[in-house]
Amino acid sequence: MQAEAGELLWLPYGEAVDPQHVVHSHSQVIDAIEARDPARARALTEEHIDKG
Repeated sequence: MQAEAGELLWLPYGEAVDPQHVVHSHSQVIDAIEARDPARARALTEEHIDKG
């Protein structure tokens, strides 16, 4: 996934990151994986990466 989405920056910069938003975003990806919905898991992951 990382190779397809491009280079990832692991440390946030600019505006502060809301930890609750990050947890929610990760939980959605986990839920999609548990539901065996790879398309949704991928879309959510890409959205999360795009938002930084």
